[in-house]
Amino acid sequence: MLTFRLKSVIFLLYGKFLIPETIMKITELTTLSALIKKARKDQNLTQSDVAAACGVGLRFIVDLEKGKESCE
Repeated sequence: MLTFRLKSVIFLLYGKFLIPETIMKITELTTLSALIKKARKDQNLTQSDVAAACGVGLRFIVDLEKGKESCE
């Protein structure tokens, strides 16, 4: 389920799924978290906006952007 939610967030923020080569370059959860947060802010979206559009709870987005390893 985490994979689906994460793909939904990435798709919303970037308008496409990341290609495998791009995903392979992200080796740290903090790097992915920072990319997601930057994309959200670049589009002037709130965490609530992203959560609602992806069908996830606000807590998921907050934890994801903080790089929480146990994000579910």
